[in-house]
Formats: sequence, structure tokens, C-alpha cells
Amino acid sequence: MKFNWKKFDWLLLFPLAATFLALLRPGDTVWLGDEAGLMALALQANEAGHPAAHGLVGSMGVAYGALVVWRPMPQGFRFEGLPPNVKMPTQWLQTPVLVQPNTPVVLGPEPLIPRQSITLSLPGSSSAPVRLATDGLRPFSIQNLQETP
Repeated sequence: MKFNWKKFDWLLLFPLAATFLALLRPGDTVWLGDEAGLMALALQANEAGHPAAHGLVGSMGVAYGALVVWRPMPQGFRFEGLPPNVKMPTQWLQTPVLVQPNTPVVLGPEPLIPRQSITLSLPGSSSAPVRLATDGLRPFSIQNLQETP
């Protein structure tokens, strides 16, 4: 019987990743960076499909050049313009997350998108707000904001 390293690698990867993440973050602390990190990945995954190569499909199953809009909602958020088979998150990990400004984020269809930023905060938490921002050319980045007393 031949040993399959690919299957073995995946079996080790998940417990190792879970252990690593558990060591990085105290269990009872609300960390807004989780929300911002996952949102930046979701926004960038949708934006990555917009270098306008007509007829091709990106890694998320979205046709290149498709207009995708992220819209904050009262109890979460939604992505509009995705094919029905593409499932994206619609809820925050922690609730409630305050989004400022409460406006949509346009992801494409052009390679250059408008300069955009949103600020995420957890009301009643000691966590400092974080901003997800793009200049329209570079990927969304996470910026920790310091609250002034």
C-alpha cells in the first residue's frame, strides 16, 4: 500500500491551523480583527475577478468584469451580483458590528474601482475600530484606528 502524502498533509493542516489560531487569540476576548480580516478576504476575493478578461471565470465562480456590490444590512451584510451557486457569508462573527459609513462597496466591473473605505467597530467593546480601505488599485487593507478620549 502506497502512502498518500496529499491526504496526510490535509489531515495535519487543519488541526495545526486550529491550534495556531487558538494560541494567537485569547478565547474570551472580542477581537475586531477577525471581522476585518475575513471581510477584507471576502471583498478581495470578489475584486480579484475583475481584471476584465471577457468570458473567463475567476476563482469565486464570478465572471470577470461582473459588477459585485457588498451592502451592509441591519443584521449582517450581503453580496449582490454573484451567481446563485456562489455562497458568501452574510453574518458577522460577533454581533453587533457597526459599519460606518453605512454605504455599499462597489467591487468592479473595471480593474480600477473607486477609492473606498469602511470602518468596523463593536459597540460597548474596548476593541479599537478598524478600517478596511482601498485606493482603488491595491487590495483592501486593514488599518487599526486609535480612539481618542
